[in-house]
Amino acid sequence: MKITPKRALDIGGNIGQFPLTLAAVIPKIKVDALEPNGDIFKILQQNSKDFRNVRIYNFGVGKIKKGAKMFYEPTRSGTGSLLAENAGDTDVIQEISINLTDDIPKITKHANYDLVTIDVEGYEMEVVKCLNNITTKYLFMEVSGQGRSKNFNHSELFNGIRKSLGQFDIIYLMEHSEKQPTFDMLLEFTDQRKEPRKRP
Repeated sequence: MKITPKRALDIGGNIGQFPLTLAAVIPKIKVDALEPNGDIFKILQQNSKDFRNVRIYNFGVGKIKKGAKMFYEPTRSGTGSLLAENAGDTDVIQEISINLTDDIPKITKHANYDLVTIDVEGYEMEVVKCLNNITTKYLFMEVSGQGRSKNFNHSELFNGIRKSLGQFDIIYLMEHSEKQPTFDMLLEFTDQRKEPRKRP
């Protein structure tokens, strides 16, 4: 990236692998991390207690609905998903009730970020739809490939990102084939809005 981010938003914080590493590497950064799974959130709370520059929220991002559920394998926190088929392939999958927000600034009290990261195991499109009231210079996302369940086409995802956050260039795109479940990408926004779009 051309800048050292001063404020970052991590959607899908899990137990803190990314937000806490970022906070340790860039001590002056402020990180907001959202993790919907209450069981995993307890671990995130413990892991982040010594990081004053990390704020955590027990929310997922998506259209608000009653009875929202997340599916996960208790011994493998990284497999949790709002799509049951992405939560693992064993018979020990559990479901847990979660809270969703479609208004991130209402939760974090911030709408402007230098970096947004998304790791939501197949739920990327629903998250992207909820980003139109924030701004960011960079977006790092783990994208679900053809090797796993997802509720979108990649063309829809890229168009959704452009509609929510603006025009972008691809800075990094991980090598990918149809057999791989995911790939990473880093986008830089070239017409970054000074202010988030207001909700209709």
